Amino acid sequence: MLANNSTSLKWLKILYQDIYVNKCTWNNDRYVGFSTNPLDKKKMSEELNHLISICEKERPGHFNFIAHENMSQDDFNRMHVWFETYRGELNNPHDFFISGTKKFKDAIERFNQLIHMWEKLDRYDKNDGMSISTFDVYGGNIERLEEEDMSNFILKKTDNTIYLSYIMRGKNLIDIWTDSDHHVGDDNIRPYMFLGSNFFLSTKGWGKEETDKNTKDFNSWFERNSNFLNSLGFYRDDPKCTIGWLPLAYSTLPEIKSIIEPRQYLKCIKIFEDMNDNNK
Repeated sequence: MLANNSTSLKWLKILYQDIYVNKCTWNNDRYVGFSTNPLDKKKMSEELNHLISICEKERPGHFNFIAHENMSQDDFNRMHVWFETYRGELNNPHDFFISGTKKFKDAIERFNQLIHMWEKLDRYDKNDGMSISTFDVYGGNIERLEEEDMSNFILKKTDNTIYLSYIMRGKNLIDIWTDSDHHVGDDNIRPYMFLGSNFFLSTKGWGKEETDKNTKDFNSWFERNSNFLNSLGFYRDDPKCTIGWLPLAYSTLPEIKSIIEPRQYLKCIKIFEDMNDNNK
């Protein structure tokens, strides 16, 4: 069921184009928090080191670190800067990336995915949440968010909800706050700017107590850093800062988590219209 905001229908139209016209491919490697998922920190560190070796072999001297099972959030923050440096914008990649082989490019893209998946492992263990992301919709339609879209971001998460994915270089304020990221760099602190078909489904939201606590914590963080953030053009009550998440749709199946759990494979996406309800 579509969310009741001005962005959801725009997103649905882009999704339709990417599914039925552009024939975009979908990623099946970003299921996080499901107990039946074989990914663990040991396997993820092994895969990261394999990807690093691919990149280092093609571009010696640029990828001189080793992943391990006990990496901290600060390690991920540093590694994410590496991705930003060598990958560049989604639709305007750096020459370093463009001139690489397909194997090199694939390694860099997967490297970034694994970082974000690993970051979520501990968070989902704590709150029994799970998420899937569709991240490989390159070649799809992308539009700039309008002011009315920016007003639809909320600092709240609900169960079984599809949210807009962040499909650009950099980090938004919520991720910087969550990750305690001191390495991101001024140029990479950026709000959501684009609307595409990419989305992620989150199965676990925040209750009222958690929402109140997180809102208070975020506001305190923003206040402590307000001079710096204001100098970059970020103000707490400005919708253009896109603080939070933009809900696009909700699952009408309360048991969606148990349906996804044994499968964890997305064969295709189809859009169905319920003639009795324009929001379905």
